[in-house]
Amino acid sequence: MKKILFTLVALSLVAVLALGAVACQESDWAKDSELVVMAPDGAPAMAIAKLMKEDSAILAHPVDYRLIAATAVASSMTNGDADIIIAPTNAGMNLSIVTKGYQLVAVTSWGNLALVTTDDTLLTLAESESATAFMAQFAERSITSIGSNQVPDKTLKHLLGLVEVENCTVAAASEAPVIQTGLRQGDIDIALLGEPAVTATAKNVEGVRVLGFLSDVWSELVGKDFPQAGVFAKRELIANEPEAVEAFLTSLKESIAYLNASKQNAVELGTYMEQTGLSSLKGAIVGLSYQGMHQAFVTAKDAKDAVVAFITVLGVQYEEAAHADIFYQGK
Repeated sequence: MKKILFTLVALSLVAVLALGAVACQESDWAKDSELVVMAPDGAPAMAIAKLMKEDSAILAHPVDYRLIAATAVASSMTNGDADIIIAPTNAGMNLSIVTKGYQLVAVTSWGNLALVTTDDTLLTLAESESATAFMAQFAERSITSIGSNQVPDKTLKHLLGLVEVENCTVAAASEAPVIQTGLRQGDIDIALLGEPAVTATAKNVEGVRVLGFLSDVWSELVGKDFPQAGVFAKRELIANEPEAVEAFLTSLKESIAYLNASKQNAVELGTYMEQTGLSSLKGAIVGLSYQGMHQAFVTAKDAKDAVVAFITVLGVQYEEAAHADIFYQGK
């Protein structure tokens, strides 16, 4: 009997050790594997430009940095193609709620949208008495906006509604070049564009002026900052390797600081992106527009109030009790 019990105990110990070995292997599965970091081409991608240029690793992980079209963000997050991805904050939060695959770890873009015009009678935001007065001048006018049913036209319509602007028509265009052509030909006189297209348009289309950034109007009328783009990390990565997530966030913060430090740095990074052949960005234009991209690193927990206000306006069904864990709290 004692021999049988001894045998059973020995077998149990072997099983426990075996399970421990498997668990150890599972927790170590990603320690030196390649990670995929994605960002939509354009201003959001400038947050990781320095990391791309230096081919920065994340601890022991080599990284595959990929530029994608903005239209590919949803499928990339739904399919889990990216370990870390920069996305429009509202879309990223909605997908994180639905799929439960990602958490918001930081916000990098605080508004690159600006109103431009060929009408010299309109006042700039700086010239206006207030944000309310600035928006009120668009009554009975037509504004052509990028991003149909997305952040640009949704936030513009919300701000017009807050001020109760009457009969302002917001028309959608497919992309910035269409608007640039319309401004050049006189078919459009007021438009909403995002950097770097704002600067490129003002530089290349005669008579175009920048009236003001939507983020500044939002801050005054809504009372919160404008968290346009966020960084989302897979829950699996966060659970298994919080050190890797923290290392990436440190590098990301440094990358943005380098971009913002000088025009020379911005041109350098913009030129690198241009030379990859994978980006629509141009070094000279980035050097003129980087400040208008409003890139700044803020952790998810510190950006929470602004994010909740932003996504609520944009129709994301966020409930604090059910969804608060989407905000990464740090290691």
